[in-house]
Amino acid sequence: MLATMLNPADLRPARDQYIEQARLADLVPVSLEILADLETPISVYKKLAAGGPAYLLESVEGGGRVARYSFIGVNPYLTVTIRDGRVEITDLSSPAGPASEVVETRNPFTVLRWLLSSRRLAPVAGFPGAFGGLVGYFGYDMVRYLEEIPASRGERPDLPDALLMAPAVTVVFDHLRRRARIVCNLPVKGEPGRCYDRAALLIAE
Repeated sequence: MLATMLNPADLRPARDQYIEQARLADLVPVSLEILADLETPISVYKKLAAGGPAYLLESVEGGGRVARYSFIGVNPYLTVTIRDGRVEITDLSSPAGPASEVVETRNPFTVLRWLLSSRRLAPVAGFPGAFGGLVGYFGYDMVRYLEEIPASRGERPDLPDALLMAPAVTVVFDHLRRRARIVCNLPVKGEPGRCYDRAALLIAE
């Protein structure tokens, strides 16, 4: 929707470079830089979220100034739900459909640490740091996995202790340059060339 006239030559890396990098990495970001002089992070978010799982990360610097980057993440390829010592990891990236794995643990943070460290991300020059990874929320009760605290008073809301997502598509909005970079960060599964074509299709959408 943002890349209305996608020229494959504008994608980074090129297809042959992607295939080469995919030999050594599980995640190879494919990106396209576009003009964003008529867009804002809110307008981009509204165009892409479409009622599905999504986030908009904004931040400010000292003195209330808006920081340089905003991050919009949509179309998760992985979700992590933590509730009462159960960590449910759902892989949404397979063409065969979602596949879930449940891990029982006393410390979900160890599972998250393993999940993040097990992925090999291809090095990308010139990118701001937050264009992938897991994004979501940690509820107050996550502290119970780390230390003993008094029981909650009253009725707890029916919400997971934590809910995180890894976005297939992240838009990095650069306020300084009035440009946006659309980043597709899908796991490399199967033939790398087809993975690259799928990433290009998601960027074009």
